[in-house]
Order: sequence, then C-alpha cells, then structure tokens
Amino acid sequence: MDDFSAMSSRRGKSSKRAKGRANGGISVISAFLSFCTNWILRFPILLSIFVVAVLTWVAFKGFRVAYYEKNEVFLVAPEDIIVRGNSTISQEYILQCFRIHEPRNAYELLQSDIVARLSQTLPILKDAKMTYTAGGKLEIWVEERMPLARIAGNIRPPLVVDEEGKIFIYSRPTTTYPEIGGFDLPDEELQPGNSLPTSLHCMLRLLSVAADTAEFLPSAVKRVSLLGIHPEDGLKVTLVDGRKIDLAWDDMATETEISEDMVDRLRKVALVLRSPSVEGKTHFNAMAPDRVTVSE
Repeated sequence: MDDFSAMSSRRGKSSKRAKGRANGGISVISAFLSFCTNWILRFPILLSIFVVAVLTWVAFKGFRVAYYEKNEVFLVAPEDIIVRGNSTISQEYILQCFRIHEPRNAYELLQSDIVARLSQTLPILKDAKMTYTAGGKLEIWVEERMPLARIAGNIRPPLVVDEEGKIFIYSRPTTTYPEIGGFDLPDEELQPGNSLPTSLHCMLRLLSVAADTAEFLPSAVKRVSLLGIHPEDGLKVTLVDGRKIDLAWDDMATETEISEDMVDRLRKVALVLRSPSVEGKTHFNAMAPDRVTVSE
C-alpha cells in the first residue's frame, strides 16, 4: 500500500512538471506573438516599406522572365554562340555536349547551369563563363587546364595531371611530359575529374619548381616516383640525362605551398650536379639536409 502511494505521488509530481513545461512553452509563444504585434503597431511605416519592396521584387522578376527570357528578340542561333580560350576542345564538341542545335534564348542560357555542367563534363576545363551582348553574340569563355605531368602505368586513355592535382585526359601527345608514379591508388581514384591525394602534391611542386632547369637542375626531369610507400619516405627523381637523385625535405607530405626547404635542397643538388668532380656519377643522395652523397 505504501508503495502504491509513493508511485502515485511520483506520478503527480511528473504531471505537474509536464504541465509546467507546457505552460512555459505557451508563455514563450505568447510573448513572441505579443512582440510581433507590438512591433507592427509601433512601426507601420517600416512594415509598409517592406511589403512594397517584396511586391516590387516579385513584379520585377516576373517582368524579366516575360520580357527577356520569353522574347524572341534575344534568340541566339548556334552559329552565333562562340567559344573562346579553347585550344584542345573544339567548339562543335562543346555545343554538342548541350544539344545546342537550334536557336536558344540568350538570357535563358545565361541563367542555366550550362557553365557548371560544362566544367563537370570536361575535367580539362579549369574555369568557364558566359557573356552576351544584346543583339549580338553569346560567348562562352573557357580556361583549359595545362598538363604538368602524366601518370605512369598502362592506363588507357593516358591520364595527365595539372599543378593543382586535377586528373584529366589530354587529346595531344603526352610523351614529352615528365612522369609521376610509384604510388598504388585504386582505379576508382585515378579517374578524370578526380584529384591526386594532397600528400602526393609534393611531386607536383617539385616538378613546378624544377621546370626552371637553368636555375635548379642542369637536365630536365623525366620521372618522379616514391622511394617508399609514403611521400615522406622520399622521392626518386630521374633526369633526362639518366642521373638519379634521392630527395627528401621536411613536411613534404603535408605542406600546401612550395617550401623553402625543398627549394634549398634543389639548389644544393644543382650545385653538386654542375661540379666537374662528379662527371660520370649517376646516383645522388640528397635525403639529408646538409650534404649530398655521390655514387656510381
């Protein structure tokens, strides 16, 4: 009997707490509605201005759709759509991607997501935009990515990568570009439109700096590959003249910009490579920051 009384007492308290929370919620809502009502009564002019502004905006949008996007004056024929900035992708191919085979409204095209879809469809495009001159032509301005290196392996079609690490297909011959490899990435990661992992960008930064062969290296880079399973294990750089350099620097797998450590290491290597005393030597170890070891 005592247990039953205790349970009843607890239920009564729980019920009171629940009612208290409900009453508290109602009080908050009532306070909010009261505040809104007082604000409207105190500031009727501001409310009127807000309503007029909203109605004006809606009317303007409706006028724009009716006048610009439905007006045949602004129709553009396919031959009046010009692609600029393209060197490897033809204009015809770009227009075919979006089935622009008949006159289209220029303002409708400007409002569409054609540029975004263009970049997604063609990973080689780094940027794109559209411009239109009334009574004139619609122009699609594109910026194509330039290959920095090709990815090693029996990949068909061959894949290249730019300095930002973006992977794409290049329609021109790629055999003259340096090769990067030594990493084991799944096939689904090595797809056009994807990017190399950030840890592998040290290869790209090295190639970007070493392209200035007059200052850093007496011979162009032929290949860059990993020495181990991780970039911080070091890189093996093979020059066009056959000489090989084992190279490492601090934070090479985590840095996001060209570091002074890498530039300093390359300068030290270049100084040794140009020395007459190493003529005939083919292997240079620059893993340590303060010395370069030379061997056959």
